[in-house]
Amino acid sequence: MIRKLALIGITLLWVSGTTGCLLDPEKTPPDDGGGVIPPTAKFENLSEEWHVLNNLELAYLQRNTDEIEKLMDDAFTFFFSDGDVGGSIPVQWNREAEIAASKGMLTGSNRLLSVDVDIQFDKNTLQWINVNPDPQGPFAGEIWKTTTVTYIFTLRVDEDLTFITAGAPRVQFTIREADVNGTMVWRLIEWRDLANS
Repeated sequence: MIRKLALIGITLLWVSGTTGCLLDPEKTPPDDGGGVIPPTAKFENLSEEWHVLNNLELAYLQRNTDEIEKLMDDAFTFFFSDGDVGGSIPVQWNREAEIAASKGMLTGSNRLLSVDVDIQFDKNTLQWINVNPDPQGPFAGEIWKTTTVTYIFTLRVDEDLTFITAGAPRVQFTIREADVNGTMVWRLIEWRDLANS
C-alpha cells in the first residue's frame, strides 16, 4: 500500500489544480503539516529487533534515505499486497528498486510538504515469530523473525493534495541478523504489504 501511494503521489506531483484529501475523505491532514517527530526519538543501533521498526519510522519522518538503506539487507524484497499488483505495479521488487522508490518519494520533489508514518507498535509487547528460511537457499540454517503491525501513512503533496491510508493497513516485516562491518545487527529481509484488516 505504501509503495502504491508513493507511485501515485510521485505521478501526481506534476498535476496541478487537484484538491481534496484522497483515499479517505473523512480524515484531515495534521495542522502542523505532519511528520511530527517525537522529541525523544533517535536512531537505534539495530542490536534489538524493535530497533528496525523504530528506525524505519524515524527515517521516513526525517526523509532520511541513508537510514532506510542501512535497514535493508542486501537480499531485501518488498512484496506488494494483492490489491496493489497490476498495471505498472509488480508482485515484488528488490532492494535497489525500493531504495529508488524511497528516494523518489521522499526527496524527489520540492512539492512534497510532509510525510507522516506511524508504525503502530510497543517495543515491550511486540511479538516476533521465528521463521526458518528455505533450507535449500542461501540463508539455510538461519532463524529470521517476523511480526505484523498496522500503520498510518500520510503523504502531503501540497496545500490541497494529501494521501492518507484508508482503513487499518497492515504490514509484515521479516528481519535477519547480519554481520555489517564486524557488528551483528538486525536488518529487513522482507516487507510485505497486506490487505486492510
